[in-house]
Amino acid sequence: MALRRALGRGDRRGFTLMELMIGMVVLIIGILATMAMQITALAGYTAARDGTAAAELARSIEHVLKAESSSLSRTTTGTPTLYTATGTPFLDVSVLGIISANPWKWQTLTTLPTDQHFGTTGALRFCSFVRGGTMETDATVRIAQIVVVYPAARATFPFTGAGAPHGTCALTDTDIDVLLDPSNSETLELLGLRASYFATQIFPRMP
Repeated sequence: MALRRALGRGDRRGFTLMELMIGMVVLIIGILATMAMQITALAGYTAARDGTAAAELARSIEHVLKAESSSLSRTTTGTPTLYTATGTPFLDVSVLGIISANPWKWQTLTTLPTDQHFGTTGALRFCSFVRGGTMETDATVRIAQIVVVYPAARATFPFTGAGAPHGTCALTDTDIDVLLDPSNSETLELLGLRASYFATQIFPRMP
């Protein structure tokens, strides 16, 4: 009898059911935490990627402005000639002409969303707008403000207001004033949109 009791005590090995349950709970919490970190990292990557693409678009617009300023003088209204050469321009508008004709009013540069290269072959997620005007009475210094708007998630452009059908960048003046007001970012956020703002100075190249 004593030998049987001794053998019985020696055979007790392994984990109890309670210990196994606690271990499973800890394991599940760890897996869920890892998944949450991955989702957060992907969201941050998407935001950084879109911000970089918006900066590239703004830089392209700035290059057009710099090129157009070569025909701008202090005495002109700032409506330069659009040079298309023999190829297809990536932005077939006169940006400086748009700014000069509509001082300090947001204007749409592309009616339809474009990819990050102003093309139509990639993800059509970006709408570009511009406004500007003169800073001095003799037009020696002009400033241009650029804003690139894009969805917060990976999708096509979601404008659905009465002023613009789904999938376009064309908005009414009222819509533009509300959506692109830098102090009213909540409106864009509620629509699932983000915006990157840029600005540059333009100096006349001609006397």
